[in-house]
Amino acid sequence: LPTPAGRIFLTLVEPLRERREIGFLICHSFAYEQLDLFRLDLTFARLAAAAGFPAVYFQARGYADSGGDLGEATPASHLRDALEAADHLRRRTGVDAVVPVGARWGAGVALAASERIGAPGVVLWNPSLDPRGYLDDLLKVFSRSRIAGKSQGADGPAGPTREQLQAALASGADVDLFGYPLSSYCYREAASDGPILAFAASAPPRSSGRSGSGFCACLSSAPSST
Repeated sequence: LPTPAGRIFLTLVEPLRERREIGFLICHSFAYEQLDLFRLDLTFARLAAAAGFPAVYFQARGYADSGGDLGEATPASHLRDALEAADHLRRRTGVDAVVPVGARWGAGVALAASERIGAPGVVLWNPSLDPRGYLDDLLKVFSRSRIAGKSQGADGPAGPTREQLQAALASGADVDLFGYPLSSYCYREAASDGPILAFAASAPPRSSGRSGSGFCACLSSAPSST
């Protein structure tokens, strides 16, 4: 999908039977975690389509087959690409409404997108609604894994501590997290009240305790105007 900011890659999953009036927008997580959650995201899209709801999974710019450089990925770029994908889902399928879905960092993107498009609802899994806190957690995981690897006899120097990584980002340097770059610009933006949002300021909706398949089944059994 060509956009003003660059190309984004989409996977559109459409129902084989009668299409319902709601479509789902799957917002992925950040850096290496989006790869860990890829199967969950696509499973939800397929379950939604099986229940009659079109769904689109998009890869933000810098990821996989989308254009751009991953080092340029920021909270705002994730949100801009989500809005482009939501608009494409509406145009391509004719749905009346789009409901964003996301896990972890993707939940924050989904929540921000839902506010921008006036969505009737939003689906959040284990949401991380504090972007800077989320990135700090990634730094901690990376640092501990390097230290643990060194203690088990891995070659090379022990990895930097989380505090050292934070200082490097604050000084304008970029850091590498398991092959995924985290830019100092992204780290600064995550601490601002800029275009992505202050995730923590928005309370997530109550969880029904249902799985993805149960949620889709619940919507499928509801009146078509729901």
